[in-house]
Amino acid sequence: MKIKTSEGEQNVTSQSQGTINTVLAAIGAAGALTMGGGLLGQLGGGNRPPQNDGDRPVTRYEMSLFQQINDEKTKNALLEAKGYTDKTNLDIQKQFGMQNAWNAMQQQNIATIQQQLGDITKFVVPIASIDPVPATQSGSTNTQSNG
Repeated sequence: MKIKTSEGEQNVTSQSQGTINTVLAAIGAAGALTMGGGLLGQLGGGNRPPQNDGDRPVTRYEMSLFQQINDEKTKNALLEAKGYTDKTNLDIQKQFGMQNAWNAMQQQNIATIQQQLGDITKFVVPIASIDPVPATQSGSTNTQSNG
């Protein structure tokens, strides 16, 4: 139903429709909570027989056994993970060691090549490139007399 207001028209539920909705919702809630297979029956509030062998309550003793089994499974999983982590760390350390050995060998090779190049390479500057030309090379002697 539509009602005219100062802001315009609004859709509202009629009084009879609202009453019907409330009653039906209450009936549905009551049906869900009763033993008619509803919510309480699913939560353990009903007294229905188990459907199969696994559908029964467990004792504290059985629950403690399940907890011990789960604790042992967790411990085993942690030990396996630790072993895997240790093996991986050893592999990484081995790779680092191999890389360090290779780097040291390359540094030694570079030093050897630098020494060999130093032995066979001589830096010679042409005399014409030196300004002024040294006196021993020009043949003249510079004599200065002090005062």
